[in-house]
Amino acid sequence: MQTPALVTTPPVAVPDDQTKSAQQERLRAVRLHALDLVEQLQALAADQPADRQPTWIEYIGMVQDVVHFAESAGTSPLIKRTSQPLTPKQLQEFGKLLRDKRNAAGFSRVQLARKAKLSDATIKFIETARHPPSRATLIRLIGVAELKLTWADVPGQPAPPAAERTAAVEKPEVSSELNCFITPTYDPVRMVMDLGRFLNGAGGHVEQTNAYLDHQSAAAYMAMCQQSAIAASLRASTPLAEAAKRIVAASGQVGLNVIALGAGDATLEVRLVQHLIEEAHAPSIELCLLDISQPLLSCAYKHAADTLTGIPNVHVWGMQCNFHHLPLYTQLYYTPARLQRRRVFCMLGGTLANLDNEPRFFQHSLLGCSRGDLLLLDMQVARGSVDDPAEIKKRDRTWSSGVSPAHAAWLSGPIWRHCKDVLSVEFHWNLDTQCPVPGSYALDAVATVQSRGRADRQFSLFRFRRYEASKLAECLSSLGWDEIGVMSYGGADQPASLRLYCKHSDGG
Repeated sequence: MQTPALVTTPPVAVPDDQTKSAQQERLRAVRLHALDLVEQLQALAADQPADRQPTWIEYIGMVQDVVHFAESAGTSPLIKRTSQPLTPKQLQEFGKLLRDKRNAAGFSRVQLARKAKLSDATIKFIETARHPPSRATLIRLIGVAELKLTWADVPGQPAPPAAERTAAVEKPEVSSELNCFITPTYDPVRMVMDLGRFLNGAGGHVEQTNAYLDHQSAAAYMAMCQQSAIAASLRASTPLAEAAKRIVAASGQVGLNVIALGAGDATLEVRLVQHLIEEAHAPSIELCLLDISQPLLSCAYKHAADTLTGIPNVHVWGMQCNFHHLPLYTQLYYTPARLQRRRVFCMLGGTLANLDNEPRFFQHSLLGCSRGDLLLLDMQVARGSVDDPAEIKKRDRTWSSGVSPAHAAWLSGPIWRHCKDVLSVEFHWNLDTQCPVPGSYALDAVATVQSRGRADRQFSLFRFRRYEASKLAECLSSLGWDEIGVMSYGGADQPASLRLYCKHSDGG
């Protein structure tokens, strides 16, 4: 047997974790600077004479290439500019052509967006000549056979090679992006094991986020939200368009970092971003989805990416974490010097009720917020005074209806999965009028667990909290947050409200 020759190669320097982290931060800073430059150039371009617009658009495209290069951590290939961007007149003509072809095909904007795997906002912006379509967006539109759209219909755009067409259709534009952080303190295996040990104990209060923790619980929760007529009605009527107007009015025409705390399936958060895009003159928006449930975060990110992909200057990423530990997550608070951006923290759906102690959360978990940061809260309004429990029980339809079978099936799932010898799980509401926010009360879903060979046990598994709006505003004001917007919805049976707050001091 022949002895192989000994071949040596020089050692490759492998950056340590600290170096990698520093590089990622610098790339992130580069991307944010580039996004801000795009925003400024777009604002300036709008005021230029028509004959100069093509030059401005070309330079804006160059800076957008820098954004994509930074997003890919320097791995994307060099973009060769073989075509001129659309002029404003060409953009208007192409928008009209797309609208006519869409109508001829019998598609609504939403239907076409789904067919092309784009957002309906992207279709709207093209048809109204608000934003030029990216090359990948054009490839997807031309790939919809019913449109009968060809490359000859797009001014200044040659047909791409076959490899480019295939790649753009089969995978999203953001496929090369790093899109999720997993915080060092996040340990889902330990959390599930801890939940199992607790449920096999004598009973007590289960921290609310455990209701979404494992995959089966997350799936049951999402199914319940989709099947519940009340939940669907509340979601549909949530005044997110008005909230977007208030946010833009309060922040001005600056970039927005929308931080969704407890995003769930991100349905409401994505709608909010779509409305922000419509309201902003030159939107530069980051949507950060935070959730402790890995399956929910995955679903949320997929929905957000599928909906918002193709919209210029909109970036989606996720963070697997416990939002009670927000001050530890420096990525959320990093903004390069001289870069004007505004943070918007959101707690939509029932997320606010997930807090065991709201004042403590606002005071300590939002410690890193700065003057001018915004907070959007979605709240259920109290049906009566905490001084009159009988009136609450009479007027609160959730109490009078009892714990629904859908809620019972969802909440009891972990008990059946983790506990042995369970014979039955029965639910009832417990009214708690001693809540941290004055004037608020909670309906606690309490499970009575009957098991073979041991005494019955009770677990408080979930709560629905109602707030007296003025007292919640007073509480937040004392902690540095001024109420600047009120948007009511839900009607007499399910009164609810979106509340917008602005931080009036740094830290604290």
